[in-house]
Amino acid sequence: MVWEYKLAPETINIPASDTVPEIQIFGVTLKDDSLKDDLLLCIDRAIPCPLFFELRCRGQVGYTAAYKRPSEADSDAWVVSGYFTSGWLPEDSPRTPVPVVLNLENLYAALFAPLLPLPAREGKTLAAHVAVWRKFRL
Repeated sequence: MVWEYKLAPETINIPASDTVPEIQIFGVTLKDDSLKDDLLLCIDRAIPCPLFFELRCRGQVGYTAAYKRPSEADSDAWVVSGYFTSGWLPEDSPRTPVPVVLNLENLYAALFAPLLPLPAREGKTLAAHVAVWRKFRL
């Protein structure tokens, strides 16, 4: 596992928000294409900001992340959802350009949207999309 990117006001020159102070991206090289969510959850709970994991295995790349938000009950804690994962792509696939946004909260939503199993609805927040997915799965 390698810490690859820190997306923050001081690194990409867009403002943070209370819910997204920065975004971290970790690269994970797997021996096989399975990964226990418990390992990712341990890392997510230890780092107080949204995380994305770029997974590499056998010449392929995939992405996974849990929706994270600050806890309303404890200002020092974060709430972590279940994990959303992309499909596998060839490792040499072209990267999608970083979207043009006005703040880190919008960047988080734009990076997270391709991981959601349901299409985004215009005018809905990322939290609302995750809530719809949770109801859909029950």
